[in-house]
Amino acid sequence: DNLQYVVKIISMFCGLRENRTYMVVTNRMVPLADLLYWCLNKHSNHVFGVVFLPQLFHILTMNIRHRMPQENEHLKQEFIEYLFCSGLLFKLRNKLELVKGPLDLSQSSEPIPLMLLKSLTFLEALVGSTIPRSISHYKPVYEKAGKISD
Repeated sequence: DNLQYVVKIISMFCGLRENRTYMVVTNRMVPLADLLYWCLNKHSNHVFGVVFLPQLFHILTMNIRHRMPQENEHLKQEFIEYLFCSGLLFKLRNKLELVKGPLDLSQSSEPIPLMLLKSLTFLEALVGSTIPRSISHYKPVYEKAGKISD
């Protein structure tokens, strides 16, 4: 219950651009990534009952997508490298494998649809962060106008 309040406060704190820069520059995002890893390490489907998990994914996604000042960009890249090397993606894959369908994703009151949405947005941001900035026209396939095959 206390963790839920802490994550909520951090989420509000990260709403400001300067605060997101502060979180990355001072390496305060690593404990949040570790908290996410710890949550994903819980047994079986108990992880879907963690109320603050979607908000935690959202905080990490905001900071991955955050444009850092040029002199601090390397710190953000190191954080992204940490996320890739921490084993977090393997834990997330294992939890997503537990989800059995079909699911009614329109039921926003259920914890699984929101967790799925936020976790996949996190994955998209993480993968998108590896694409060089010179490819500025990159958009996820679901944001493109037209057919998916285009």
